Amino acid sequence: MGTATSKESDRHCSSVRPQQDGKEAAFAREGKPRGSGRLPGNASRPRRWQWARWFVAVVVLPVALLGVAELVLRGAGYGHSTRPFIERHCHGGTVHVLNGHFFDQFFFAPIGGTYLWNSWSWVEVTQPKPPKTCRVFVFGGSAAQGFPYGFYCFRRMIETMLQASYPQTQFEVYCAAFPAVDSHVMRPMAKACAELDPDVFVVYLGNNEANGPFGLLQAADRGATVPHLAFIRTCIRTSDIRLVQLTGNLAAWVQRLRPPADKSGRSTLDGSVQAELLDRVYDHYAANLEAICKAGIDAGASVVLCTVGSNIRDWRPSSSIHTAGLNSAALDEWQRLYDEGRAREEAGMWSGAVEAYEEAEGIDGVHADLHFRLGCCYWNLELYDTAREHFLRAWESDLFVWIRATPRGNEIVVNSAASKDGVYLADCALALQGASPHGVPGKGLFCDDCHLTFQFHSFLQFCFVSDLVCCSMPVLPPGQSKLRRPVP
Repeated sequence: MGTATSKESDRHCSSVRPQQDGKEAAFAREGKPRGSGRLPGNASRPRRWQWARWFVAVVVLPVALLGVAELVLRGAGYGHSTRPFIERHCHGGTVHVLNGHFFDQFFFAPIGGTYLWNSWSWVEVTQPKPPKTCRVFVFGGSAAQGFPYGFYCFRRMIETMLQASYPQTQFEVYCAAFPAVDSHVMRPMAKACAELDPDVFVVYLGNNEANGPFGLLQAADRGATVPHLAFIRTCIRTSDIRLVQLTGNLAAWVQRLRPPADKSGRSTLDGSVQAELLDRVYDHYAANLEAICKAGIDAGASVVLCTVGSNIRDWRPSSSIHTAGLNSAALDEWQRLYDEGRAREEAGMWSGAVEAYEEAEGIDGVHADLHFRLGCCYWNLELYDTAREHFLRAWESDLFVWIRATPRGNEIVVNSAASKDGVYLADCALALQGASPHGVPGKGLFCDDCHLTFQFHSFLQFCFVSDLVCCSMPVLPPGQSKLRRPVP
């Protein structure tokens, strides 16, 4: 009996040993010690499950929680839409109302109840567009909107002139312009207007590129940096998310708890830093103008790009720099001659002031305020051509920390108009120079540095904008009269 049991045990061991040897060989090939776990054929399965669990924990679950939080905030009525227009349904149609909260995101405080948001900021666009109707949208800053009065502006004058000249056509002219904004704000506005069956875009934009949202003045508060264009557009796109609004409100609340920061350096950035930052500012301006033109053309509209006029006769440059590399002795001598010229200028000694200023120009010829003072002296000496040259050089050399269009910006407008079909150029800056005494725009044309008087608002409409709008409108019946141009 014992022998039989021993034989059965040997047979059982011999049948199990090859299986165990196979497992040990497999573990040896895997580099694992015996008893380390599952068979190698199943080794990838727990790895896949580990990656799946990791993906759910790190990606899916946080996204789901954020989505739920967003839905809770919206359901509780927190926040507001920051889209350019809000839709309202009435009498079987849709009315698109301009949304003031769209502009709120670009300012430090809500604009409702301020001078920025008023009766002439209200825009309502009805869809669908009535037949035989030409729909025009005007984009820009306060100069296009009609600040400081608002009763005369591009929108009102274009609409009045066109309706009087083409009574058989219905015109709808909407002002999407807004004070203190730049091309970063007008780009999403133009994209929203492109969905409202436009026929013409009129763009009078460029006064606020340096001081507007994401511009040069805010760079001092951000550590002297102008954000990249992709970051700016991402901020605008995500501003409608309630979680983003909640985060921003919390950050603003924490900021208010801190002692107020000294902002005296906002307008006194180092000159070389300003020049470097302006390169990026105008790269953004060119890209935004291209996007505005593309939005209009893709919607089947024509685009009228306007160069922007400036008061160069009576508005002193806001920021001047010296030529890089001047040593201290040269700077001291320049300052002595400059101070001497100012003393003579204040005493009415125009020729003596010119003499001192020109000596200073020989040391450093890029200082904007020096050229402005030379222009004033030559103007008083009735040497208007020479005065005009210096006023223009002062305009070109100014670093434009304050509100005013620039020659560089107008050059971008001209190039943008020349590079696309369906885009027309209205050279308003050149027209204003031609209408000014001795070709130097000043107080007769402008209320301040960039806002036009009533006379020259109407002059621009007749001379350029309205005619170009007429040339680009597809709905005008043939054979109708053309606008007449007045003598300014």
